[in-house]
Amino acid sequence: FVGPDWHCMCCTYALVLVPTIAFLIFVGAWHPAVRWIGVATGLATLSAFSSAACSDPGIVYRLPGDRGDDDAAVRYCARCDLERPCEARHCYECQLCVTDLDHHCPWTGKCIGGK
Repeated sequence: FVGPDWHCMCCTYALVLVPTIAFLIFVGAWHPAVRWIGVATGLATLSAFSSAACSDPGIVYRLPGDRGDDDAAVRYCARCDLERPCEARHCYECQLCVTDLDHHCPWTGKCIGGK
């Protein structure tokens, strides 16, 4: 799942890739160890960002025939037209309910939630 701000996520990838490539071209030529450290750091940064940007933040989905458990505390979200757990909040950027919603992050282009 990639959020509605996918273009901001692409800009973040560019903000990581361009300096990394510039470092490898201009500084990495000094010594092979510097080049390998630059490659390892760039790949680690890209993999950490990709795992955050492409993971499920805890979206509350509507299950067919699911009317909620009588023991569970649920609230109704009029915007999503579904019953959601009390700890879930509606994100007005993504137009989704997310469990333990912290904020909508423009850098990753999606919500930061409980998962």
